[in-house]
Amino acid sequence: MNAKTLLVIILTTFYFASCNTKKTDKGIPVVETEKKIPDPGKKNAAGTEKPVKPEPETKPEKKIRKRKPGLLFLEDLVGKYPSKDQIFKDKYFSARLKKIKGLHYELMMQNWNDETSLTREESVLHSSGCMKGNCAGGAYELFIDLKQNNINIYYFNANSMRVYNEKGWIKLPPGFKKELQIKQDLAKIGNTSGDMKSEYRLRIK
Repeated sequence: MNAKTLLVIILTTFYFASCNTKKTDKGIPVVETEKKIPDPGKKNAAGTEKPVKPEPETKPEKKIRKRKPGLLFLEDLVGKYPSKDQIFKDKYFSARLKKIKGLHYELMMQNWNDETSLTREESVLHSSGCMKGNCAGGAYELFIDLKQNNINIYYFNANSMRVYNEKGWIKLPPGFKKELQIKQDLAKIGNTSGDMKSEYRLRIK
């Protein structure tokens, strides 16, 4: 090999080497290497295709149900039992009961064992609760006026009756008014006869 041929080989080699390098600010050549992007469908060493992870499914957004204003949420609970179905545990409702002047809320919850379901007449809801096995010794008649956003509670104890109201008296519909009058008569409220044993009953037949 003569000197001329050797020179051509050296120049050719230098030319191709310079194409794969770049100079930094300091003039030092840096060799660039080609980055290989993995092919998701490329076969692995075992000859099987690598599994491609599917895109995660997006769950539909849950619709937030707006709470009805005031006591109107209770109209959806007609037929439910205040204690059994934990209506009294509603924070808003229990807070309203606790604020009623004169009402001993804790005693009411303690004595509210036997109960009737929530019923409705016109815009008024009603439920009764009393001490288990001793309704005459402590019973409550709960009335809720949805239209006027008001609560009344009648408390029976032997021959006495006290009424606790939140915003004034609720005008009771005829059916509820009649039922309350029967319970007052059975408890002998205002009676002056010799027999003053209360016969108050939770359910009127």
